[in-house]
Amino acid sequence: VDPNESPDEAAIREVKEEVGIDVTLARIGENLPQLNNDKEKQIPTPFCVLLEKIPASKKYNEHFHVDYIYLAYTNEGGLEIAEQEISEARWFSKIEAMECDTFDSIKRICNAVMV
Repeated sequence: VDPNESPDEAAIREVKEEVGIDVTLARIGENLPQLNNDKEKQIPTPFCVLLEKIPASKKYNEHFHVDYIYLAYTNEGGLEIAEQEISEARWFSKIEAMECDTFDSIKRICNAVMV
C-alpha cells in the first residue's frame, strides 16, 4: 500500500501494474450501512484477511504479513505480465487451481469462491 492509498485502491492498482487488467472489486456485505461524506468513506470489504507468518531468511528476520484478499471482476481476458513484478500469471479453472503447487490457504480460498 502506497502512502495515502487505501487497501482497496492498492489492490486495484497492483492488478493493473502486474497483469495489465482493470478490475472492479466485488461488494462484500451489501447490507452494511454505506458511509460516504467529506469526513469518512466506507471502503470495500475484503473477502478475508490473512495473518501470514513469513519465516526467517538470509534477507529478513521472521515477520508477519497482513494479506487483504479481495474478490474482483473484469471484462478483460488477456493478461499483460509485468516481468519486473511477477514471473507468470494465467487464468485457472477451479480444478486447475486445486492442482497447483501453492499454499493450502490459497486453495481453500479458491475452493470457497470458484464455481
